[in-house]
Amino acid sequence: MLVGSMVFFRLYLYGFDLRLTIAVKIVAAVIFACMLPVLSLLLSTVAYNDYETNADKEKILRQLKMRNSLTQTLITNAIGRYEQNTRELAASLYSLKGSSDEEHRKLLATWCGNLPTAGVIYKKLNSSLIEHWDQSFAQTFDFKARRDAIWVMLNSVEEMYLASPLISAHPETVSSLLADTANNQPMSHFLLVSNAQMISLPRVTHDSRVSFMLATGMKSGKTDTAGFVLVDYDAFRLIQNLTREISNQIACHEQDGDLKIDVAIGKVKNGHIELIDELTSQTINHDQVIRQMESCHKLKKEVQWADRTDQTEIFALAHFDQNLPLVVLTQISRPLSASSADFWWLPLAYTMLIISLVVLITRAIFISPAQQLINGFEEIASGNLEHQLIIDTGDEFEVIGDECNSMTESLLEKAKLEQYVSAEILEEIRQTTEVELQPGGERVEATVLFAALRLENAAEHHSTAQLQMLNLFLGIADTICTQNAGRLDKIIGHTIMMVFRSSISDAHHQEMACNAALQIKSALESSGMDKKFVFSAGLSAGTMISGKIGSRNGKLDYTVIGDAVNTAARLKAHAATFPQSTIICSESMAALQSELFTLVPGAEIRLKGKSELCRIYQLTAATPGS
Repeated sequence: MLVGSMVFFRLYLYGFDLRLTIAVKIVAAVIFACMLPVLSLLLSTVAYNDYETNADKEKILRQLKMRNSLTQTLITNAIGRYEQNTRELAASLYSLKGSSDEEHRKLLATWCGNLPTAGVIYKKLNSSLIEHWDQSFAQTFDFKARRDAIWVMLNSVEEMYLASPLISAHPETVSSLLADTANNQPMSHFLLVSNAQMISLPRVTHDSRVSFMLATGMKSGKTDTAGFVLVDYDAFRLIQNLTREISNQIACHEQDGDLKIDVAIGKVKNGHIELIDELTSQTINHDQVIRQMESCHKLKKEVQWADRTDQTEIFALAHFDQNLPLVVLTQISRPLSASSADFWWLPLAYTMLIISLVVLITRAIFISPAQQLINGFEEIASGNLEHQLIIDTGDEFEVIGDECNSMTESLLEKAKLEQYVSAEILEEIRQTTEVELQPGGERVEATVLFAALRLENAAEHHSTAQLQMLNLFLGIADTICTQNAGRLDKIIGHTIMMVFRSSISDAHHQEMACNAALQIKSALESSGMDKKFVFSAGLSAGTMISGKIGSRNGKLDYTVIGDAVNTAARLKAHAATFPQSTIICSESMAALQSELFTLVPGAEIRLKGKSELCRIYQLTAATPGS
């Protein structure tokens, strides 16, 4: 622990500058965390407590299921006795075979006297139907529909029985008290003859359970069937009898060590749960039990609950009985164990310790250098390309910082280069391979514009003010040239050369060049520079060579050359002889027409280097209404 603490504080206070990769640092952090014995102690304690708690819960759940199963067994056994009664009745009815219906009716009335039956019907085979109903039940609103349904069922059973070749020599009961209905509605019955035994699910309503039996006996060594008997038990009277029978056998409340065991049984009547007082513990929370029973009844399956109060843990198991509309619930409660109550803070302390450790290490290893990168990127994005990222971690963060510094240096170099070379040329050079970056060019159709300023007062030559005015002129010309899809080719003293090309038509680039010349002239007049300077420009269009001019091992100049270029330069020189600002175009642009400007024919002059006379055209802006 001491060594681990020393290593941690050394790394945290003096930084993680051990020239390790991120992967190695993560491994080191994991090893360091494992060196803290207090974490191991807390983890072991919490794990043991969890294991002990889970083991106790499993033990309680097993006991819950055992207790619940015992209660269900008692109920099932009690129901079995009623089914045995039906079997005895069937035997008695067979013994009266050949007797009158009145004798059969007396037997049925006597048999029903002390049993929770709504009624009993005996159907003689191929003969009459004899029935006996409890008078109180016969007065209910659904009696007739219920009796008619039983008659139909018995007639159907008789037909199927007579048609079946697989009657068992020892037929057993074909149904009894084991069926419930969905949504408390009467359900259709069916009869299945299988493996020489008849199994039937008779019609059942929400408040009745029926038992169906063949009245059979032996005659001449063979099974002889006298008829069919169906006993309709009233469900709630049956529950009352069961309650008296099993109340002394079920312990509704008992104490087993620190465990308190409670049992509650409720009946489902009209869709609601009613607790049976004789079979329900008085110490249990009745409202909570009813809510749990209602959930179990809706789901129609076994449901478990677990709850906890300030001092007690509660476990409950509810089971919906398919024989009768009963819900059996067993609840076991116990006080919270001392270990769980005294050491509740251990998981919290362990979690806080782990979180603090992870935050500290992650902050030093990842967050701090990552934040440096983010701050640096934001500074560079704001336009400060001279900002440098200083990340001295020895891992991938430092590599990213160095790469970012290289990127900003390249961007800074590009920005400085664009001050001397146009962006169009830079882009073409950037896309050109080293093999292609050799002297050469192509023939193109273009218009060349030479423009210059001439100072009217020769005494101000080479002054600082003149240089500022010249820079302003160059800035205006460059902007207007770009707006008209032109390219600033080069600057020669106070003269600039611009080239205009277009893939649309020859007239298009000529028009763009004329517009640019007029706009530059207009901008100079608006700025007042025309009072100190005289603007002169020459334009010429034609075929020229565009490309890289220069030696293979020396400097390359990206420009255009040709007769049209020379002509434009000579025209600019001729325009400079005029006392006022003048723009002159060559004869190659004479056919150009536009609503924005006018080409006024001038005299024929002899240009330097030309043997023939050349007619010149003065470019002027079109006046409104002309």
